[in-house]
Amino acid sequence: MNTADNSDLIELERRAFMTTSNAMHVWAAYSLARVVKAPVPDWVLTYLDLCARRLFAFTSAQDANDAEDHEFAKTVASAFMLNSKGAGTAASKYFGAKWLEYGMSVHIKVRANTKPDFAIVEVASEANVSTSTVRRAWNTYKKAYPNGDLTALKAIIS
Repeated sequence: MNTADNSDLIELERRAFMTTSNAMHVWAAYSLARVVKAPVPDWVLTYLDLCARRLFAFTSAQDANDAEDHEFAKTVASAFMLNSKGAGTAASKYFGAKWLEYGMSVHIKVRANTKPDFAIVEVASEANVSTSTVRRAWNTYKKAYPNGDLTALKAIIS
């Protein structure tokens, strides 16, 4: 994988973070940058700065030794913005995120001249999920990739 591919993957994580607010995308970008010895992007450093400030604010407000382990874990997760709404954790949602897969599948069908509504139905049928699940994924995908830019995705699927 060349440097351009690495930049594309980091950009993929940035867009996914901006779209979903799942901090696991920040950690993935940070990890990738470190592994390939690329500069850590400013948006990742801004996130880490914010986490550090939040962690110090939480721990100064309540000494960690006085907190219940579970409550302290929730506090730390909150400091790193790894708490999540609804069922599951930020990590389980990151590794189980299907919106990108479904959205990319719809995008590919639309590029092949299938109308979006028909593409959504086809992808839902192929994935054995509801059309509303694929429609939500498609809307999230369009928000992350408004121009249908597949540059970053090509590195993943090739």
